[in-house]
Amino acid sequence: MTSQNMKISVLIATRNRPQQFSEALNSVLNQSYKNIEIIIINDGSDEEHLNQYQIIESNAQSHIQFIYLPKRPNGHGPSFARNAAAEKATGEFLAFLDDDDLWNDSSHLERFVQACHAANKLELYFTNQKAIKADGTLVTTPLWLESLRDSAKNQLTITASTVKASAEWLLSAHGFSHLNCTIVKSALFKQVGGFDESLRYEEDKDLYWRLVDTADLIAFDTSYIAIHNVPDSRPSASNLLNELKKKETQLHIAEKNLLRAKKLCLQKECRQSEVYCCKGISMLFSNAGSYKLAQYYAVRALAAKFGVKWALFTLFLLFKRILRGNDGKLYSS
Repeated sequence: MTSQNMKISVLIATRNRPQQFSEALNSVLNQSYKNIEIIIINDGSDEEHLNQYQIIESNAQSHIQFIYLPKRPNGHGPSFARNAAAEKATGEFLAFLDDDDLWNDSSHLERFVQACHAANKLELYFTNQKAIKADGTLVTTPLWLESLRDSAKNQLTITASTVKASAEWLLSAHGFSHLNCTIVKSALFKQVGGFDESLRYEEDKDLYWRLVDTADLIAFDTSYIAIHNVPDSRPSASNLLNELKKKETQLHIAEKNLLRAKKLCLQKECRQSEVYCCKGISMLFSNAGSYKLAQYYAVRALAAKFGVKWALFTLFLLFKRILRGNDGKLYSS
């Protein structure tokens, strides 16, 4: 039987989703491994939802801690909220779960602890989940680290479902582990500085890169342990400016990690991401007829990685600038 001596802190950040949060919480309580503490960080929920959270708290067991952040118009953000929860954690390892998702495998934490006992000094552990769209259909394209399942048989075995994972192998997936499927040693989380609180988009990817770059011993479990509910993708306020902000954030993440990366495989991944982002931004500006800015990012992408087709596209943008005389002012900050 697996030892119950190791405490795991499960962190759930939530805001204005009490019903979905309740299902997520119950999925943690259903875990077979019981030496856990659950820390709930409520990021300033509106009054209409706050009462429902307080009802859940009034019925909570002693190992569940509720923390309420002051209300702000857009909340403090997922990075700040999770860091605040991690500050209160006393477990040797931290596990994360989004408030609108759930763990559907009750043995998830049990298997992780077994892997810890089998692999001495394990610092980082990843696994997989299934994604379900708003209409209830299953996403069938490979997501996160799913593409690694086929090649896992070629890696060093730790347990029946878990293998030793190198940074090079993990980054070959060109995806990153979702937080629902991530367990990290508390000391390692603190060593890398936790979440970057300046980020509200792909902050999980940024953390994943820094953890993989720093950890000495990483494990990957091929099991599917969670259900991720994909947000409704119906048309919304998303527009060109929002897309630009996303690409700019991705570019910032790539640039800052390239400067700090210790492992060559992460440096390569960051350079590839930098090229991808610059090309994406260039295309967005080009489609908007902002050819000066489009050419600027096209040249950046070309300088990072030369390609004949992209060189021709960069020349095309130059001719467009000459013909249109566009000053490239798409928006003002």
